[in-house]
Amino acid sequence: MSTFCLVLFLAQLFQSTVISKAAIAPAKAASLDESIKLTWQPQPEDKKTNLIWFNKTSYESWSNSLDNYLEVYRTPSITPGRLENLVKCNHSSHPQAGGVCHVSIDTYSPCVSTNYFGYKKLTPCVFIEIEKVPHWKPKFYTDMADLPKDIPEKLKNYIDEKTVYSYEWENVWVSCEGETSADQEFIGSIQYIPEPAFPAYFYPYDERPGYLSPVVAVHFQHPKHGVIINVECKLWAPNIEHDRKKGIGLTRFQILID
Repeated sequence: MSTFCLVLFLAQLFQSTVISKAAIAPAKAASLDESIKLTWQPQPEDKKTNLIWFNKTSYESWSNSLDNYLEVYRTPSITPGRLENLVKCNHSSHPQAGGVCHVSIDTYSPCVSTNYFGYKKLTPCVFIEIEKVPHWKPKFYTDMADLPKDIPEKLKNYIDEKTVYSYEWENVWVSCEGETSADQEFIGSIQYIPEPAFPAYFYPYDERPGYLSPVVAVHFQHPKHGVIINVECKLWAPNIEHDRKKGIGLTRFQILID
């Protein structure tokens, strides 16, 4: 093979390799985006149902379930690597290499253990989190004009008030609503604690020791009693789609208070 042919062959090989890698990167990112799911707690003992069903005398099992779920947040030593790597984070102070962000769940009042997470008062709290997907990184809206047309009006108004500075856009937003018009009437007012958002500084999850996902407490302040309320919570970010069949970008559960 002549020198010219060899050079030409190597150049073509290099170009095809670059193209292949360039094609793989978006495909990998897209596949990660399609893995984003929400989970919720407390879960029923019967895994065939998604119904949170309780009354004034049966609330303790749900409260205890949340206590068990949140214990890893209260006691850093339970999770290997968490105690020594724990740091306080905010939008201007992201964790350095190896650091993991603190989640101050004891400040989530009224969604705290001493209040039985609202279940004793028949105003339940449901905790939601994004399932961990290694190396996934969210994209963010940067302007009100970027928001999807179907984003709930209450969340839209909150974002409009919240985003005074550019870094305040760096969130994956979340909303919870009744699925039908009847559910929307029955669900009553909702409070999100600490806010209806998962902050950017928790991502990407790179499997560092001691990492725990951020959680949002959804407090149902005045739900109607005696009816099943169908609830759907959705994530909002430019690279998150909503697919009910696959459970992508959302989660669904039911509440029944006797």
